[in-house]
Amino acid sequence: MEQWLGEGWTRTKIKEWLKGKLGYKGYLHSLGTAYSCRLLAQRYGLDPDKAELAGMIHDCAKSAGKGVLLKLAGDFGILIGEIEEKSPDLLHAPVGAKLAGEIFGVFDPAVTRAIATHTTGSARMGLFDKVVYVADYIEPTRIFPGVEEIRFLAGVDLDQAFLAALENTIKYVVGRGLPLHPASVAARNALLFQGISRRNRSGLG
Repeated sequence: MEQWLGEGWTRTKIKEWLKGKLGYKGYLHSLGTAYSCRLLAQRYGLDPDKAELAGMIHDCAKSAGKGVLLKLAGDFGILIGEIEEKSPDLLHAPVGAKLAGEIFGVFDPAVTRAIATHTTGSARMGLFDKVVYVADYIEPTRIFPGVEEIRFLAGVDLDQAFLAALENTIKYVVGRGLPLHPASVAARNALLFQGISRRNRSGLG
């Protein structure tokens, strides 16, 4: 993991930073996501150390307040649309991708892209991006209806697991009466255009 970190950073120092910034619950979530990233990376032929790093720091901007996220997004030149203005928490993903470099010296494009897309998804999700997205959704501290099914799918077909997690997230957002980010719609449509259907391919749902 250290090979992708800036000077002076180690796995131990990152953990200390996360615990101080994210609190105990956020810290455990970050470690759980890192663990799940490593397992999924091994399953799908990716570098497990790089995936673990991405999972560990994916929420590095999570504790920033809404005003701070909006300011940082502006400073970094991140597009702030109407949805982001109404739901600034969504910005923790793209802002976190920038902070990965600013704070930890992590500039690897696979890592930063996966961090940037781990909340809304995007129309062009690569394998590494999907690993981080799914790991964030299924990590061991996550307890909610349906998570076990997606954990199972993650070990069988990552695309099916990604689609299931994405659709559950979309239902949750819509159910709360919140605006749905177009990137999530684009991500789902991209999977469907590829012919990936959880119902048709797995008999689930």
